[in-house]
Parts: sequence; structure tokens; C-alpha cells
Amino acid sequence: VGYELTQSLDLDKPSFASPDSMPVAYSDLTLPASHRDTIVNAMVYIHHSIHQVNARLEKQQGIVTYLTPRHYLDFVAQFVKLFHEKREDLEDQQRHLNVGLDKLRDTVDKVRDLRASLAQKKGQLEQKDAEANEKLQRM
Repeated sequence: VGYELTQSLDLDKPSFASPDSMPVAYSDLTLPASHRDTIVNAMVYIHHSIHQVNARLEKQQGIVTYLTPRHYLDFVAQFVKLFHEKREDLEDQQRHLNVGLDKLRDTVDKVRDLRASLAQKKGQLEQKDAEANEKLQRM
């Protein structure tokens, strides 16, 4: 179920190497696990861990907390929502950085043009200065 609900996410990373010591939470997990399989395995492991904590809580304190398949579906849906939010935040940051880089590139181009213009005007200024000095020498 977790695998099917995460199909809309871009979780497949070809360079991913699964950890050596990974608890296997569901029987369909093939080792070495892909990035998606590792995430789904972690979700199932968390769900099973909550079952165990609830059982221990019931024994120790008599508090009964029910954990239904709906809780697992909500957990996966929350993961998908959070994944999309974080992806969107990263894309916004990347757009912001790209806009800043474009402005820096434009500024570099403008500075290059202004330096070229300055060099040209400096040459003209030196020529005019030499002409003025020559006229002063004649006077």
C-alpha cells in the first residue's frame, strides 16, 4: 500500500546505496533495497513499532490506544504532503538563487561594458590633455 501511495513521488535515485543494517519490516522487500523500497520499509517499520509501543503501554499503564490501517494511510498521506511541500520550498529557493545569479551575470556584463567605455574615454581624455598641453606650450 505504501509503495502504491508513493508512486507520485520522485523517490527513485539510481545512486542510492541501502544501509547494511536495515530492519526488514515487510516480506516483499528485496535486498539490496531501492530508495523507494527503503522509505516504504521505514514507514511500515514505524507503523509496526507504534503497535509494539501501544501493546507495552497497555500492559504497563492499562491505556488502550487503537492503531488502525487508516492511521497508516494518514501517515503515508502526510509523508507525501510533506514531501511535496519540501520539494516546492527547494524549487522556490533554487528559483530565487537562479534569479540572483542572473542578476550577478548582468552586473558582470555591465561592469565589463563600463570598463571598456572607461578605457575608451580615458584614451580620449589623454589625447585631449596632450592637445591642451601642446596649445599651452605654443602660448
